[in-house]
Amino acid sequence: MKWTHLVIFTFLSSIIFTSLASSKFAWDSDEAIWTRKGMYFHNNKDYLEAVKWYTKAAEQGFHGAQQNLGNAYFLGMGVKKDIKEAVKWYTKAAEQGNDGAQYNLGNAYFLGMGVKKDIKEAVKWYTKATEQGNLDAGYRLASSLFTGKGVTKDREKAVSIFTDTAHVGHEKSQKTILQLATAGLRAAQSA
Repeated sequence: MKWTHLVIFTFLSSIIFTSLASSKFAWDSDEAIWTRKGMYFHNNKDYLEAVKWYTKAAEQGFHGAQQNLGNAYFLGMGVKKDIKEAVKWYTKAAEQGNDGAQYNLGNAYFLGMGVKKDIKEAVKWYTKATEQGNLDAGYRLASSLFTGKGVTKDREKAVSIFTDTAHVGHEKSQKTILQLATAGLRAAQSA
């Protein structure tokens, strides 16, 4: 390596290192730390303390904590069970792109829990979560597409989603694909 290349490399390395050292990474933010503290207390079954930390981070807009706080309200862990409050926190997190919250919000609309039952709204949230790789949401979306519940029936697309999620290990999708294949084989044999 030429001397000038070494000097330029050293100079650029020091600039990159300095900028990395001075930047605040998302996982080092206060909100992420508070969320991890909440998870620590949750895992140790101290739900009151977990909710305290989730709330602190959720109120600052951290979507992971918002989803966890929604779960706490949904299950009544560390707080009084309150499905409407759970949906409020799921909505905040889902609007920020949290796929778990999008799936949970889809379930709330699908079942009419904490909100008015709205299958089309459920499918909207399942679609958003599926686009991010949420396998459970993919299964729900495919089920809706297969039956035409809340969306135009599209069995070809449904089977494609079932197949995609089955290939990466989603058990319900694997069972569904097996059932569809078995039903198709029976239909072919009886024809």
